[in-house]
Amino acid sequence: MIRRYFEPIPRQEPPPPVVTVEPPQKGERRAALEFDANPTLLMGWHTVKISDSDFPVLEVMQGVLADGRTSRLYQRLREKAQLVSDVWAYQTQNEFPGMFLVSADPIQGVSAESVEKILSEEIQRLAVEKVDDWELQRVKNQLKSSFVTDLESNYVLARQLAEFECLAKWDLYLDSDKLRQAVTAEDIQRVAQKYLTDSNRTVVNLKPTSSPAKTPGT
Repeated sequence: MIRRYFEPIPRQEPPPPVVTVEPPQKGERRAALEFDANPTLLMGWHTVKISDSDFPVLEVMQGVLADGRTSRLYQRLREKAQLVSDVWAYQTQNEFPGMFLVSADPIQGVSAESVEKILSEEIQRLAVEKVDDWELQRVKNQLKSSFVTDLESNYVLARQLAEFECLAKWDLYLDSDKLRQAVTAEDIQRVAQKYLTDSNRTVVNLKPTSSPAKTPGT
């Protein structure tokens, strides 16, 4: 039956995959969510896919902002101002264009607005000032250490190769450390100016549904 009805049909090349490209964001987006949880502030910018040449720059940028106790956001928001209990930055790894995310958890009594102000200042600082050589080298050393450690585990190596093959190509993982080590301060400034703009930003503020009880004298 299959041959009878389908064999006469000439074989053709399969149609190309249909990929929907999200249009550029043309203005800041904001959302406030109420939930029975601790307050959280999340900021995100549309960026690139894992195989893009700007991807390693964004990986280094996340290290400058929030990897380790000497990172900019940790030092300013936790060590000095003591405004948050946690802060992190992350460039998503995607087959298609992803996002650069920055998040912070304000401590009790601290407004999300005050935390957002500092986050915005540090993001803007990346665009207007070049990262110091020592700061850039610190991040590169951390990334190389993590890369070498992963190579010592057969399981982690296999997982990373499989993940990169699914998202782009497997040998991109083997080149990833070399690409990160080649990032310059000028690259970071250029990429920050290109992607981390107000019009490309989405801000979400998670607010607790019930206010914490005030302590006497507050």
